[in-house]
Amino acid sequence: MNYKTISTQADIVLVGSFNPAIFHPEWFIRNKIIAEWNYTKDDLLFVPDITQVSLPSEQYLKVLLNQFSIKAMMPSDFLGLRDIVSSTFSLLKETPVHQIGLNYTSVLKLSDEDWKKFGKKLAPIEVWTNSAEYFSELDDKKKEQAGLCKLVINLPRNDELNGFIRSTLSVNSFENREITFSINNHIEIEKKDVPQMLDILESHWEESLAFSKLYMDKILNA
Repeated sequence: MNYKTISTQADIVLVGSFNPAIFHPEWFIRNKIIAEWNYTKDDLLFVPDITQVSLPSEQYLKVLLNQFSIKAMMPSDFLGLRDIVSSTFSLLKETPVHQIGLNYTSVLKLSDEDWKKFGKKLAPIEVWTNSAEYFSELDDKKKEQAGLCKLVINLPRNDELNGFIRSTLSVNSFENREITFSINNHIEIEKKDVPQMLDILESHWEESLAFSKLYMDKILNA
């Protein structure tokens, strides 16, 4: 299939109990987790219940009372997200962490020909159009509007961990033939603590990225 990758993104998401006020840029710099950089007030949202920080090299941190997330937009930084999270929570070992998401996302532009074929292959529309009595009376131009807008597929894990692999494909722009394809590698942390979360992150992050890229490529070219 002919497509162009517009952007990719990797992110690590933790669900638990967090204190957003801890995660100020100066805390990361002081603890030598991230090298000192010249951030400005425009790079920072720092209020009691939320912290958002634009980190160097198109990386972004967001911390809520119940969620910690960090993402990178440049592939050369994807593996390094693991190091930031590991270094951060090695200093915050008492933090309750219940779930971890190891996620990968691509925004893609399809050719006109493949745009029509791809949606029909993943989600045949006949059962939908045949069930709408009025559909056969529409003109051809309107009929072309029928098709896939969003698809979510859940798969079981292939290891001993509790969780799932969830793929989401959604249309960004019908006019520009753009889709977003994301893979959520979701894992429940049974002990609900940092040590188990770090073990999972260390052993699964690189593997998860590799799986997501290959899995996505196989679906796009099925």
